[in-house]
Amino acid sequence: MAFVRQLDKDKITRLLDNNTMEGKIYNELLLPDIMEGHVFVGIRDNKVDFYAGGNIFFSYYGSSFKINSKIYGKSKDSKMISVNRVFPEGIKDKYLWIWKQCNEYASENREQEERKILKRYFPAYNRKVPVIVLDREIRLNSDGSKGKCDWLLYNVETRQLKFVEVKRDSHKCLRRHHDGIFDVISQLNGYSRQYETYKDNIVMQYRKYVGILNQLLGLSLPVPEELLDTFAGLAIFVQCGVDIDKSLIAEIKPFIGNTSVKLTEIWEHFAIVSKGNKL
Repeated sequence: MAFVRQLDKDKITRLLDNNTMEGKIYNELLLPDIMEGHVFVGIRDNKVDFYAGGNIFFSYYGSSFKINSKIYGKSKDSKMISVNRVFPEGIKDKYLWIWKQCNEYASENREQEERKILKRYFPAYNRKVPVIVLDREIRLNSDGSKGKCDWLLYNVETRQLKFVEVKRDSHKCLRRHHDGIFDVISQLNGYSRQYETYKDNIVMQYRKYVGILNQLLGLSLPVPEELLDTFAGLAIFVQCGVDIDKSLIAEIKPFIGNTSVKLTEIWEHFAIVSKGNKL
């Protein structure tokens, strides 16, 4: 299985060292915004992605920070290129401008609407809450599929993980069928099969993930122990007033609410569903 969450010790050391160029960018610019919830940090396979709004703000891999040249108007194509190449004079004075560019960037991709919702739930690690979005845009790659689950929720009190897909009420997959099955159910079933098959490795990788976060952010989060269940949950956010098919609701029991709800409410919904209780 290709799913890995890791970061070499030398990369962690360089990010934490204020005497390195990477360390100055990370400690002086990124870290304060991560702690305040303005930037989301995601650990990948020897790579760290930093999100502003719905988009990747910076990526750190190899030996330098990279940015998406398309978002910053430096290229018509989406390419990750070195920050030093795009801003040879340094980024300290341009950091806020870069953050705003990424935060406000909107492609024509339909996923962008869901990403606007996702950014409302960036964790602010300087405040203790029972449930956080630990990871986002998670692709296991075990079956060659391109699908990425939007959220991995983490209940730091129960030390359980839960995968959740996020949709707006207007998303066409909530109404479109193929062979009598809602598209969104096919999507969730594909995710769930992978989570059941690879549940042990998923937990192991996210134990490492939390350990790396603790080092990078100076935290002491407990490491996860298990998945709440292996079913991919669905959170539907009401923004357009479009009715949700009752048969869909009955079959998968999604969370339905607006973006003012807290993650604890979403977690509690799926915890009830997981126990098989009637909602």
